Amino acid sequence: MAKIAADQIEKYGGPITLSHATGSGQFDPVTRRTTPAVVKYTGKGVSQKVGAGEVNGTSIQTGDRRLIVAAMAIPFVPSPNDSVVADGATWNVSHVATESAQGVAVTHELLIRK
Repeated sequence: MAKIAADQIEKYGGPITLSHATGSGQFDPVTRRTTPAVVKYTGKGVSQKVGAGEVNGTSIQTGDRRLIVAAMAIPFVPSPNDSVVADGATWNVSHVATESAQGVAVTHELLIRK
């Protein structure tokens, strides 16, 4: 099922770049801060508007979009505060839900916001 989802997203999805900050990075002795390492995935995703009936003003806001990506295509699990370039704009991930079948991750559904 994961392969079928990946094939369909590859066929019908649009280009995206998903950036995910990892816990490890480089320490700058001048600023005394660690800059997180960023892992990027460039591939395809299916973007769709969030329905008006789903908007509650807090967790889902007007203008939010849903982005579906194939779990097997991404080398990491997306998380809130990741960023996505999709549909010609940069978005922040506010929520991630992973859909699984028989214990295998099939898709990640990201709620994205400008």
